This record gives sequence, C-alpha cells and structure tokens, in this order.
Amino acid sequence: MATSLSKPVLFGAFLFFALFAMTASGADPRSEFDKGTRAFQKKDYEEARAAFERARQAGLDTPALWYNLGVTEYQLGHYATAQRAFVRAAADPRWAQLASYNLGLVALQQKRPDAAAQQFRKAQTGSNTKLAALATTRLEQLSPAPKGETLATASLALGYDDNVIDPALLTPRQESDSFIELFGSLSHTTREKKQWRLDASAYLSDYQSIDAYDLGALLAGISRLKPIGAWRAEAGLFGEYSQLGGDPYLGRGRLQFQGRRSFEDLRLRLRYRFDQYTALDTAFNHLEGSRQQADVQGIWPAGKARLSIRYTLELNDRNDLATATTFTSYSPVRNTLRAGIDRPIGTDWRASAKVKFRNSHYDDTDVLLDSTRINREDDLTEAELHLQRALDKRWALYGTYIHSDNQSNIASYSYERNLFMAGVSGSF
Repeated sequence: MATSLSKPVLFGAFLFFALFAMTASGADPRSEFDKGTRAFQKKDYEEARAAFERARQAGLDTPALWYNLGVTEYQLGHYATAQRAFVRAAADPRWAQLASYNLGLVALQQKRPDAAAQQFRKAQTGSNTKLAALATTRLEQLSPAPKGETLATASLALGYDDNVIDPALLTPRQESDSFIELFGSLSHTTREKKQWRLDASAYLSDYQSIDAYDLGALLAGISRLKPIGAWRAEAGLFGEYSQLGGDPYLGRGRLQFQGRRSFEDLRLRLRYRFDQYTALDTAFNHLEGSRQQADVQGIWPAGKARLSIRYTLELNDRNDLATATTFTSYSPVRNTLRAGIDRPIGTDWRASAKVKFRNSHYDDTDVLLDSTRINREDDLTEAELHLQRALDKRWALYGTYIHSDNQSNIASYSYERNLFMAGVSGSF
C-alpha cells in the first residue's frame, strides 16, 4: 500500500523543489535544502530528513520546506511527524490542496478512514483539477464496493383546492373541490462499477366533482451515473404518458444532465432538462412542442437547519393556440427563484418553509376576443409550509399548505389559490 500511496507525494516533492529557489533567502539553508532534495531523489530518506532539518534549524520556514519534510517523514513511516509537517504547509492557501491530499494519505496509514475522507474532500475543492481527480478516486476507494440498491416510495394524501386551475389552459376555474392524491416510485441502482439507475413512478390526482381535471401520469427512465473529477454526474432519458379526465393527454420525452459537487459547507447541483411534448388528443395541440430548463441549486447547513436556494431559467417553444380571431401564446420565458429552510423539531418532527417567485414573459403577442393585442406577463408568488412526523423508520404523517398569488396583465390569468393536503408517506 505504501508504494502506491507514495506516487502523488513524489510528484509534489519534485514540483516544489523548483519553487524553492524563489522562496529561500540564505545560502546555507538553500544548500541544505538542495542536499535534502538530492537525497530524496536517491531514496536516501534518512539523509533527506537530516538535511531538511538542518535547513529548518538554519532559519528556513517556508511551505516548501514543511511539505518536503512531510513527504520524507511519510516515506520513513513517521506518520505523526509527517502529519504535523503537512499541517504547517497547509497554513499557506497556495499549498492547502496538496497538503490536504497528503494528510489524507497519512490518515489512511494511521487507519483513520473518516479523517482521510475529510482531507480528501478538502482536496476536491481546490483549483488543481488533477489533485481533485486523485482525491475523488481516493474517496471512491474508501467507499464500499457499489451495491445494487432498490428504493421504493409511496404516498396517499387527501386535499382541498379552493381554486382549481385548468392544467391545459392554465386558467382558474373559480371553483373549489376536494381531491385524493396518490404517488408511487421505484428506483434501482445497479451494483456494477459503471452504475446505471432505473426509475419508474406513477401519479394520480382525482377530484371529487370536477372529473375533467383528474390527472394521471406514468413515467420511466434510465440514467448513467459517473464521477467526473470532483463532480457526481448523471445523464438520463425518460418517457412519460399522461391522461386528463381519463382521456389521453400528453406524451413527453426527456433528456436530462446533472452534476453534484460537495464543498465543505455547500452542496451544489447543476441541471439541464430538455422536454419534447406530444399531444395525444387534438384538443391539446397548443401544448405540443419543447421546453428547456436550466437550474442551479445550493444547499448548506445553518445550525440544525438546512437552507436552500435555486434559480431556474425555462424556455418554451410550443405550438400555441390560434383561432380565426384570437391568438394565445403558451411559450413563456420563465425565471424562477426558490428559497427554503427545513429543520428538525424534537425527535420525530420536521418542519419546512419555502417561497417561490416566478416571472413569465411571453414574446409572442396575444390577440384577445376584443382584438386587444398584448404581450402577456405573469408574476407568481407562492409560499409553502410543510410539517412531517415520523412514525417509524419507514412511515411518516405530513401536512402541507400552499398559497399561490398570480398577477397577470391579462385579467383572466390572475388568481389566488389555497391548497391544503394531509397524508401518509413511506419509503422501503
């Protein structure tokens, strides 16, 4: 194990010998440092250590010296001494990434895998992409061999909607109704090193009175999972079939790319989606076309709480809806900002709050029944409160309240809406 671990360390020693010439200021310390470097190259580690110590005693106190001394002590098996030397080198931000990587190697030799993982995660965040990739490889080696994993979730909720929205025309009905919502999903990740994930889900929303807006959907997809440097990347293809009011509604194909990366106190996700919609009934031809979404999300801790913020840019290119006298655009450009906080309350409870601000601008000009021509613009503000209580490791009870306020320059699209749900969810 020591031989394979020493390779990146030796690389560092040769690299920083060249840099030493810019940092040393006295002839004697430099001469001793040169002797130490030559001895190290000859694998005479005892002589290298003695020369580096003489350089230190002569007044040399640079990150280069501490780093090379740490490398030498590592080769001699003096891991505690090597650790102290690398810590001194890491105090200089220019050396922090390399020193953290080597501190991870030291922790491995000391049989401290958790400490090693912590140092390798630090090394992942530096600007040197080669070191970041090496650190990612080390973290993968610390993790157990990939195992096949299957996760299933299910939920059942009862709800009340005080202003039902037509999902096809995006207009409020000015009617209230109660509903039942069902959701189930199944996800399987393969055990091979080249990992794939298979996903499937089903959704049903059934109104008690307004049956025409009952919505059902089936989705399935496959994603390729792959680490790229410090990023956990995936690419996926998905297909969806949906019904509205019990009749065929839309088909959707999705191409998705996303990457995740962890910093010390931040988890970052970048994602791009391309959706192609196909109308399964001529009544929905105006929704046929494409949608692109690109978003960035950050999550970080704040005491016991967890904060998140997410920005999404959405571009639509739909067929739109034209009659002999009117035109309605269904191809908005949308900018959405979401922010949220969630935290545990006691042992079994968890609460969260989210807010969403969305601006929708339609580049194509709508033509209304009275021949008015206007470019539609909407501003949606939405607030959500969610409370969950764990019953055991698998099951939980939850309640959700969502308030929506959409202001549009076309009066028929302005509305306020309150949605209440209470249900049970499980994961297996």
